[in-house]
Amino acid sequence: MTALLCWALPIAATIALLATSQLKWWKCLVVGFLLFVGLQMSFDAMRKVYMAAAGAALSKGSGTKRAGMWFLVFVMLTFYVVAGVAILWILLSDWSFTWKLVALAGLSIGGYLFKEAYNLFAIAVISRADSGGPPEVTAAMAVLTKLEESHDPIAFGIVRERVEGLIRSDPNAFAGIIQRGRPVKHWVLSAVANTAANALESGEFHIHRGTLDPLVGDGLLRIFDRVVDEAIQIGVMEAEYGIRQKEAVRDNIEFVG
Repeated sequence: MTALLCWALPIAATIALLATSQLKWWKCLVVGFLLFVGLQMSFDAMRKVYMAAAGAALSKGSGTKRAGMWFLVFVMLTFYVVAGVAILWILLSDWSFTWKLVALAGLSIGGYLFKEAYNLFAIAVISRADSGGPPEVTAAMAVLTKLEESHDPIAFGIVRERVEGLIRSDPNAFAGIIQRGRPVKHWVLSAVANTAANALESGEFHIHRGTLDPLVGDGLLRIFDRVVDEAIQIGVMEAEYGIRQKEAVRDNIEFVG
């Protein structure tokens, strides 16, 4: 639905400008393109704010961690309110068309840089510092942090919290598994895939029977798929088994919620 709106509204606006305004055709196309970019950024903003709020609400971690996640919501909302006001101010100003384009382009670049910085900041807030214990635990935390860099920090934060809880509930038992020859990364990939699958099959992240929440639930499914792909790539599981696991999870998703 959001993809349809992102395409349909700019196309309709461009056609309307071409038909009714005195602007040159290339200016109408530029306006349509800027509207497309703006809608994409707006939907991305709503998704990030929703996922940050969902992560904070679902978190069973420390009060400090939950407060940090709510702070992420505040930061994201504040940025997009300020950006929205700035866009309106630019559009309503008496600047020339060229300077408006330059200002909007600068704002878009600034928004992209903010998004990248926000993702790094979110990882730092959500990832817990290692509190000591066997070196195998420290190694597992490092693997989780590395995985988190390539996933949405909020969705992965939900999975990470559960995997960390499993490790820290008996760190010596976990260390024993690793000392008996199981590579840390292999164990972590399997744990992340199983945890994501369990969450997806629990119904907790459905909006109704057979349909995942398009933000948190779909994010968990992407994590599951990508981690399974990586596990196949490094030899943790056979390709045929991984394909069966993906099919089984999707079948189970259809029957819960």
